[in-house]
Amino acid sequence: MIRNIFWSTKKDKIITISVLSLVVALLILKAGMFIGYHRALFSYRSDARFSSGMGQGRDMMKAPSFGFMREEFPTNHGAAGRIVSVSLPHFVVAGSDNSEKTVVIGSQTMIRRMRDTVASTSIKVDENAVVLGEPDNTGKIQAKFIRLMSLPR
Repeated sequence: MIRNIFWSTKKDKIITISVLSLVVALLILKAGMFIGYHRALFSYRSDARFSSGMGQGRDMMKAPSFGFMREEFPTNHGAAGRIVSVSLPHFVVAGSDNSEKTVVIGSQTMIRRMRDTVASTSIKVDENAVVLGEPDNTGKIQAKFIRLMSLPR
């Protein structure tokens, strides 16, 4: 019965397919807006925490790009650099630009020293680390994979 109502003529088929295509396109657009909003919110919170930690406020008059320049977004999904402090299950990595990122080790985090799997207790200060993970709302990286490397001195 429903098939007869929506598919009775060629014109009805075209209208039905067009409406369904429009609904799918709008759902995809809404999903993109949702993801973009949460990425921008994370970036804003990260900047606000950094500025407040340095004794500075966020001054929009001094930011001509108003947050749209790519270099203002942090690299959200990981960190690489030297470990500066360890307080398990957290540790702090200082990147090449001396920005510090807090990493949280979870129960599912895989930790490797070069090729060997190691325990989280083997993480040491002044060791180099590459961390892959996901950011949380507090700006910390929830680590999924950590590779530790000792560089020759």
